[in-house]
Amino acid sequence: MISQRVATTFILITFLGTAPLTPAQDGERALLIVDPSNPESLYVANHYAEKRGIPPQNMIFMRPGTTDYSTFVATNMQGFVGELANTGMSAQVDFVVIPPSDNYYISAPGLIADQCSPVTRFTVPGAYGLYRQSADIQAGLPINTPNHFFKSIYSGNAFDSEQTYYFGVPSSNANAESYLIPTMLGYTGNRGNTLQEVLDMIDRSVAADFTAPLGTVYYMETTDSARSSPRHDKYPLAVDRLNIAGGAGQHLLSVLPLGNHDCLGVMTGWASPSISDPNFSLLPGSFADHLTSYAGSFWTGSQTKMSAWITKGASGTAGTIEEPCNYSGKFPHPLLHVAYYKGVTLGEAWFRSTGFMPFQSLFLGDPLTRPYGRPPFVDLPGAPQNPVSGTIVLSPVASGTAPGANIAKLDLLMDGVRLDTTDGVGTFTLDTTELTDGWHDLRIIATDSKLQRNVGRWAGSLVVDNLGA
Repeated sequence: MISQRVATTFILITFLGTAPLTPAQDGERALLIVDPSNPESLYVANHYAEKRGIPPQNMIFMRPGTTDYSTFVATNMQGFVGELANTGMSAQVDFVVIPPSDNYYISAPGLIADQCSPVTRFTVPGAYGLYRQSADIQAGLPINTPNHFFKSIYSGNAFDSEQTYYFGVPSSNANAESYLIPTMLGYTGNRGNTLQEVLDMIDRSVAADFTAPLGTVYYMETTDSARSSPRHDKYPLAVDRLNIAGGAGQHLLSVLPLGNHDCLGVMTGWASPSISDPNFSLLPGSFADHLTSYAGSFWTGSQTKMSAWITKGASGTAGTIEEPCNYSGKFPHPLLHVAYYKGVTLGEAWFRSTGFMPFQSLFLGDPLTRPYGRPPFVDLPGAPQNPVSGTIVLSPVASGTAPGANIAKLDLLMDGVRLDTTDGVGTFTLDTTELTDGWHDLRIIATDSKLQRNVGRWAGSLVVDNLGA
């Protein structure tokens, strides 16, 4: 009953009228893998889809996890890839998003070589995000295999799953790689978050979009050298770059920024920080993490869990699901907060800041959070209000709202699937005889010319009547 009621609400809210669905954008870039046997997964997926304007086509219903990586490749991945191909979305989505399910990792011993500590598990979202690398993974890879979207510069680069990257730049090099950004909305099992905490996280993240909140990122240098030193030498430059960009950052010698209630971000290195301490506060849209071994290892009570940051009020956090050793490439680089401030989504900023392929690294939160984005204005004058037939012409108008932004492209989506693309000006000619008679979800997506690739949406409906049925 839960899934039926929420699904009905989703349809009613999403598809009536021709105004934008919500202030939130970017929903068309996310693909949800929803466990149909798990009421919490269904509930959260429908709530998130409603808030983010995610088309129903962007929801795959299957159990996301499995016992081990070889089974994942033989079964889950085949279904996943087949569904992407059947729906025509293989090159359309940038994020794979797992709602809360009964697990967050799969067994994967003996595949990734690490001289420090054996790699025995992959995150569930990581397995999907790296599906194009599955053959290489099965053949064996070193732990420091680079995430080629990573680059240790303090810019805000948008991510595109259609693009191959090589050491941080778009490239056609034979060794260039393409990915999906792997994320999880929450974990509601033991030591995770409650269902309500996950729903609250989604709501505050959507509400934070485009608000340009005023606050400070706190980079904490602690006395725990093993957990602090992989990042704290990079803090001064990150603070400098953030301040130059117009934000605010501080490099403090402590575990937590106690006494501060304007935290847009916290980076620290400590095994068991007192995240629940009321003497500091996180603002909506914030990202916070603590570099330690077991922040994402919900199977053990050792060390403070990353879920505590979500309880505290963060929109996103990251941690590792088993002993990672203190390789800096397994943890977010301080550039994350600078890229985020410059206007990309939180998921893009996290993935840009992660040096190694995220085998063990887990992102929890809303990857589409974009408080510093500037979505283009999009409209469709003369949008059809009555049933249509034959060939029709759609003439959208769009303009950038970020300083110096032009419209780089317009996409026409029908029922969540991209049918056509034009440059910043132009019309779409649509042959409705290629569509089934009846109701359809019609969207125009505008992407601007900025490095951050801000996205704007017009959404409405189209009723087709060619057969008079």
